Amino acid sequence: MQVCSADTILRGIKELGTETVFMENPYSWVRHGFNLNARLNESLVKGLKHTGQLKSNRMYDLDYDNQVQPTEKYDAEKTYKNAYGYQPGIASIDNLPVYIEGRNGNSQAKYL
Repeated sequence: MQVCSADTILRGIKELGTETVFMENPYSWVRHGFNLNARLNESLVKGLKHTGQLKSNRMYDLDYDNQVQPTEKYDAEKTYKNAYGYQPGIASIDNLPVYIEGRNGNSQAKYL
């Protein structure tokens, strides 16, 4: 298996980057940040199809979950578990990621 250089991978990651969109709950005034990256998610599915891990003519069960990821980064926000971090949402099929969305710490699964 041939792998490209680390510089090439980093350049690709930067090209796939998107801005975080902030929305405010009109009732609680809590600000929620979401990073929804359609190009990245399309690449995940295309890659899984290309490698034969997903097939177009088959039915699958989709699992979606948000997981608190504690961190000490500068933009981490307080979660419902009283830790600072993020709460990314990940959809998977057979434990293979097919959709990822970035969420700030105070944006639980019920938002968006």
